[in-house]
Amino acid sequence: MPSLPPPAPPEMSPGEPSWWKRRVWKLPIAAWIAIVLVLLVIGAVGSATFGKADLDKANETISNQGSAIADLESQLATKTSDAEAAERARADAVSEAAAADEARVAADAARTQAESERDAATARAEAAERERDAVLLQFDPQIQAQLVELQGQAESEACAKAQAAGATGGVAPSGATALASFYQSIPDAVTQGREPSSLFDQAPIDLAIQNCHAQGVVEFEAAQAAEAAAEQQQVLFGPRGDGFYTVGLEMGPGRWRSKGNADDCYWERHPDGNPEDIIDNHFGQAGGTVTVNAGEEFQTKDCGLWEFVG
Repeated sequence: MPSLPPPAPPEMSPGEPSWWKRRVWKLPIAAWIAIVLVLLVIGAVGSATFGKADLDKANETISNQGSAIADLESQLATKTSDAEAAERARADAVSEAAAADEARVAADAARTQAESERDAATARAEAAERERDAVLLQFDPQIQAQLVELQGQAESEACAKAQAAGATGGVAPSGATALASFYQSIPDAVTQGREPSSLFDQAPIDLAIQNCHAQGVVEFEAAQAAEAAAEQQQVLFGPRGDGFYTVGLEMGPGRWRSKGNADDCYWERHPDGNPEDIIDNHFGQAGGTVTVNAGEEFQTKDCGLWEFVG
């Protein structure tokens, strides 16, 4: 420790005795050091007393925080344990769901196989029933007679439908189309649950459709020709004015009457269109008649309209 300088001598009040001044400042250096040390010890003891109280308070705070940390660690351990249990439960649920899916797939496959086997068995049963019914039909004269009659009706029905289609310019119908309503009219006692078309011989039905449709086409073409002829007749025997006409192509053969009233009406007939070769002619008052034949040529001027008389 560094040595302390001796304190400065105190100022003396006037009138103080000089012996005090001489006694105090004449103390040895060791005494002064001892006094300073005592003062330092007293200061240290005071500081230690006040520091111990702060230290105790800090220790108490640390102890409290340690308890809180221990509680939090306990809570963390509990939460961790709960999370691990939940994860195990989730894994178990996922495993059970996968097992359930596998079971469902296996059940679906089993159901599909069962349905396929059922359908196959149903088909075999239906085929057996058809075979049985076919055998029974062969030995049932009443049903056989009905089928023979129905075969003829089916051919007639198909023929009528095909002929009607041909007569209107349509295509030949198929047997199923032509006989759709006929098949529906067959009694259940005859069909016995079978397809009606299977009861009939289709070859005669198809032949009837072919022949009757051809007959209908002939009727259609004849009707078309008649209609065209009627239109042609209307064209040939309509009113005619001035001009040069070939009889049979541009005007109809027969008797025609002039509807004009001029007095310079002229007409003439030619056998072959040669103007120099005249069969008959007229010049004068209009309003007369003329008879022309097919293949002739007829020329008219200023006679007004000609109308066919017959």
